[in-house]
Amino acid sequence: MFYKNKYIIAVFLVLAMMAGGYALGMHIGQERLKENVKNNNEEQGFETMHTARKSAKEITGQELPVIDITTENTLLIFETYYTSCNDKIVEERKAQGDEIGLSRQKIEAKFPDWDVHEFSYARIILTKQLDDYCPNHFVLKDRDGMVVIYMPSEEKNEERNIQQTQISIDKLPPDVQDEIRKGLVMDSLEEVEYFMESLDS
Repeated sequence: MFYKNKYIIAVFLVLAMMAGGYALGMHIGQERLKENVKNNNEEQGFETMHTARKSAKEITGQELPVIDITTENTLLIFETYYTSCNDKIVEERKAQGDEIGLSRQKIEAKFPDWDVHEFSYARIILTKQLDDYCPNHFVLKDRDGMVVIYMPSEEKNEERNIQQTQISIDKLPPDVQDEIRKGLVMDSLEEVEYFMESLDS
């Protein structure tokens, strides 16, 4: 009987040890599994963050280009359109002084009378339209009863007197008087001289 009880106890102890070993093995296996999953997630998270940063840089580089600013080599092109004669005067020069290092918005503020048609660090095109004749024309007008030759200036509605003639407007034919009082436009100085000679004759 005593040996039988010993045998039962030994079997029970072996079973208990096996059960304990199994439970311990399962616990250790689960802990290792959790640790592996955690490590993998951290690595994946790092890769995901790295990829996201890279993508953000790529997207930023595509959608937010470097802002153009003027340099000492930037070409400023001023185009003035004159509606009265349909001519265009173009002037070009390099940016200088306080025109260097400016963005499009600052160029617009610096030249408020001009429209910025094109803007880049290489060149800027500024346009303006005037309802007038360009400076390449000559205008005969009446001043104090005498015929005066004017040349339109580059500013709107301004003229400069280039010659006052000795021709009295009252001595001219009525139709010519009307044209001169309105402003008789000539395309060249040669045309003005020819017209003046015809008035003298």
